Amino acid sequence: MSNEPKGAMHFEGRKSIGAMEAAENQRRWDEKHYQTVNKKPLHWYDITRAHLNFEVAKGGIIQKMGTSKPVEERFKERLEELGVKPNPEVKKNDPAAAKMSNQIVEFVFSGDHEVMNMMAFGNQAVDFERDGTADNSHIQRMNEIEQWAIDLYDWMAKKYGEENIIGFDVHLDETTAHCHATIIPVVMRTEKKTGRERPVVSYKGL
Repeated sequence: MSNEPKGAMHFEGRKSIGAMEAAENQRRWDEKHYQTVNKKPLHWYDITRAHLNFEVAKGGIIQKMGTSKPVEERFKERLEELGVKPNPEVKKNDPAAAKMSNQIVEFVFSGDHEVMNMMAFGNQAVDFERDGTADNSHIQRMNEIEQWAIDLYDWMAKKYGEENIIGFDVHLDETTAHCHATIIPVVMRTEKKTGRERPVVSYKGL
């Protein structure tokens, strides 16, 4: 078996995106919220590394996490531009969800733990303890993780249209560095009567 580092991409279609999920992606959390989510099993969010999180904005610009307009607002605005009514926010097990088409595609990009964190932190000694005692406020973000994110953003912009990227958030406050990219699935469709092409929201088409 090869020991070469591997990249990872996961994606899934979703009916909508709500304020709670968008706030997590953009880390629109205060200290109290960090403490609350850290009481849940499996996940750990290190508030002393929150300053390292960042987003990629239009034009491939690196900026502070949460600087852009809330994702749930950008979702509604882009659909309005396309002349599409947004799905209401529903739970996955809600029978109403089965009748709705997917209007969101959520991507998560990451890779081997050691490689991703080397790009993010370099040789700095990061304390990954999950008991609330870690103090990583002095850690600085490396340029390599920013370039990785920009390369991903450029690829997605070319493939799916930059205007359809409504969120591009890189998290360095969890166990392994990763990126959440949220897009609206838009494809060009030819009208049978006129022969004219127009953009439509279609997860299946994408």
